[in-house]
Amino acid sequence: MKAASLPGEQPTKRRWVMFSLACGTSWFLYLHRYTWNIVRVALRDDYEFSNTTLGTLEACFNFTYTAGQIPSGILGDLFGTFMLLGILILAWSLVLPLFGLTGNVYGLGALRMFFGASQAGCYPNLAKVTRNWIPLSSRTTCQGMIASFFGRFGGAMSTIIMATLLMGVCGLSWRWALVVMSAAGVLFAITFFLFFRNSPEEDPRVNQAELDLIREGEEEAEAEEESGAVLHFGQAIRNRSMAVFIFQQFMNAGADFIYVALMGSYFIDRGFGFAAVGILASLPLFGGAIGGLVGGVLNDVLIAWTGNRRWSRTAVGFTGKFVAAGVMLVAISQSNGYMAAGCFFMVKFFTDWSQPTVWGTCTDMGPVCRSIPGLFHHRDDRRGASHAGDRLQPAVHDCCRNVCTECPQLVFYRLYRPARWGTTQRGRKQGWPGGLRPPYHRAGECHQGPWSGRSVSRHLDRALLGLLL
Repeated sequence: MKAASLPGEQPTKRRWVMFSLACGTSWFLYLHRYTWNIVRVALRDDYEFSNTTLGTLEACFNFTYTAGQIPSGILGDLFGTFMLLGILILAWSLVLPLFGLTGNVYGLGALRMFFGASQAGCYPNLAKVTRNWIPLSSRTTCQGMIASFFGRFGGAMSTIIMATLLMGVCGLSWRWALVVMSAAGVLFAITFFLFFRNSPEEDPRVNQAELDLIREGEEEAEAEEESGAVLHFGQAIRNRSMAVFIFQQFMNAGADFIYVALMGSYFIDRGFGFAAVGILASLPLFGGAIGGLVGGVLNDVLIAWTGNRRWSRTAVGFTGKFVAAGVMLVAISQSNGYMAAGCFFMVKFFTDWSQPTVWGTCTDMGPVCRSIPGLFHHRDDRRGASHAGDRLQPAVHDCCRNVCTECPQLVFYRLYRPARWGTTQRGRKQGWPGGLRPPYHRAGECHQGPWSGRSVSRHLDRALLGLLL
């Protein structure tokens, strides 16, 4: 029986501790990943690697990052986010400085693969953190802050901390700069182990008032969890909205390859030094961080105002991609490096304010689909299918190619519509994006078809869909 909070009892603030740890995890994920912008240039200069070789090393990361999305989501469901995320943060932090220990291509490829596998489980499990700890009314805003703002902010600070501060101001080599950044990650992993908990129910410092606040409006979701509902592979792959959703994320991740791997080379080849590159290469990521925050707020505001999730999320996503495509046309025509950096800032601002739309849709699908963000979400943390876009990009060495990955995404937000799968009256009224919200199972209701099943088939279907895509 559910306990009642005491009259006048104020909610505790433990949810904000978990929110801060989630933001820190996202920040370190991008901080460490975007060091590749500088490491790539250093490897090219030290060992005379070709662009093809460097592109192959980047692809090694993307292959394991893609393949690890679904398994890591399943592991998070089985063992909880506390243990899995803590181990992953520690693992990728420890492997980071090893890039400076060898010039052997095969050794570097193995390290990049391990690095990708260790980072793969971050966002699928952070989606679960927001669902367990953040109230429904502010969830999309918080997801925008975690995934887009703090993630992009970490990526933006990566080149500033490594190139401008540690290498430029402190005079460290790129190898020792990686050691310093690795040590910071290890300290954060220890902090995560000390303070994080899987859910409010497991944390004795959460009072009943805070638990009621977090769980407000989720009674139907609890009924859904108990039903053992499952997203079946065959039904998912035939669904138009799911197919368009995956295509959009595929294109999005291809665009992000430019910012992950090539921005450092782009500005260095234009004659800028490491200290200046640290600033210029960070500007697009700052734009993405601010845009993600704005997009999350716009999603929640429009949903509250219109009462319709589909059109609210569609409006935010379409507008962002439309404006980003236009600004990209301006960016690729710039001959001045400073002007190009400013334009890239605006491109990422508008393209990334659509990212909370993606995250919000993933969690709208409900707890039975916790690994689904592993199929197609964020930013260049767009799991699974979208990271195939990264794998196709190693031969792309000119930033003008980015415009080709922005424009097709406009189609997604126009085609984005409720599907034909079973929905409830609540789902129809609120216009769940893509129609992917599974039906709720209550006493007296009989639901047939793709949403029936148990845990074993649920994990198998997730894995099959992830591997195929």
